[in-house]
Amino acid sequence: MSEAISFREIKLEGGCLIIRPEKQDLGKAMALVRKHKNKLYHLTVKEFKKRRSLDANAKMWALIHEMSEILHMPPTDIYQAYIPDVGNNFKFVPSLPEDVAAWERDWCKGHIGRMVEDVGPCRTEALRGHRLLKLYKGSSEYDVPTFSRLLELVIQDCKQLGIETMSEREKSLLLEEWGKTMDA
Repeated sequence: MSEAISFREIKLEGGCLIIRPEKQDLGKAMALVRKHKNKLYHLTVKEFKKRRSLDANAKMWALIHEMSEILHMPPTDIYQAYIPDVGNNFKFVPSLPEDVAAWERDWCKGHIGRMVEDVGPCRTEALRGHRLLKLYKGSSEYDVPTFSRLLELVIQDCKQLGIETMSEREKSLLLEEWGKTMDA
């Protein structure tokens, strides 16, 4: 069993790790303390990253659909064309040549934005005979700064096509909403 508890403050006092949970997680923290007695546990801590808001996602797709009508292209093709340009949304993986198709099938399954790019043979001696794959994440896996870059690319192209996008105020409100949904 695992519990996710958000906190900002952590310190070590007298050999004891003291964590101050956020207000919304006090109940979970109290239940955790009551349930867990003298057993060995493993604690993993990871930095919280804000996710994009659904309103911003809906706005992005609405703009892509408008582009689709003008460009006579499927919306998913337009969306996927942006993914490599977003930046900080991929990882490299070495693969045997016979496994490349499996990576494409398994990595992309159920994700419109996930893509696999074969960037060529691995250059290190230890990986001779392997291919280097660039695995792109889709926007559903983006944090706020990464999604913001994607949305900005879509807005720039919409402006070039004469599609009304959003005012700077609307854009600021969407970004503000990202912060509120993550702090709640």
